[in-house]
Amino acid sequence: MNRKLLLTFFVVGLLFPHTLWINSTGYYGRIGELTIIFLGWGHRFPVADFISQNEVKGYSVALPSGKIISLKPQGKFYESVLNFTEDGYYHVFAFTKAGFYTMSLQEGRILHYQKPMDQVKGKILVSNCYQEFARALIKVGEGNYNDLSRVLGLKMEIIPLMDPSDLKIGDFLKVKVLYNGKPLPFVPIYATYEGFSTGDDYAFATETDSRGIARIRIIHWGRWMVKAHLKKPADGKLSGKCRMISVVSTLTLEVR
Repeated sequence: MNRKLLLTFFVVGLLFPHTLWINSTGYYGRIGELTIIFLGWGHRFPVADFISQNEVKGYSVALPSGKIISLKPQGKFYESVLNFTEDGYYHVFAFTKAGFYTMSLQEGRILHYQKPMDQVKGKILVSNCYQEFARALIKVGEGNYNDLSRVLGLKMEIIPLMDPSDLKIGDFLKVKVLYNGKPLPFVPIYATYEGFSTGDDYAFATETDSRGIARIRIIHWGRWMVKAHLKKPADGKLSGKCRMISVVSTLTLEVR
């Protein structure tokens, strides 16, 4: 295989970076019960790879009361026990540090750096700034609670607009995507459920409308992961440090 073809494969891989999501051993429960939260990382939902501890910047849960507590993970999967102490929706969220990736050509060699492009010599081939955000929706109790669509204040987040416990096969799940607190229009949305594929395939694809809202058709019961991927040219303070900004956000939940 020649160098040009290898470079093509590598650049294509950069367009689909590792994805961060949150897994739970149970997405429904009652007061007095618990669930175990752990992070998913990679290209195969629900379990693919381990995420480095150096990558994770935040890992917390917003309780139904509104209180936010930090989770204390253990192990390579960032496992954490979540005790159910009140009825309502628990919004677990995590995010990575923002980082840079730059690839340059120097004297016929392709070199890779985790640095902005203004700190790299040679011909710049690829330069991205990237960050990942994830949340999971867990429901305790059987009522209809008013904290379903809580805004967490993340740089990019997918907000559920419907209770997944009310959905049936064939229904549409409505979500809203926010970027810097504002609705994000026309961003690609991908969704899949546990067991659909052993690879990096998605069961459904769409995009948000002008209001930042997307509708995902539920074609199977079980645990779902919804993903939004924003890619745009660098601007503002990042314009001289990278060429592209890549931000990914995921939402995991269960349709019973």
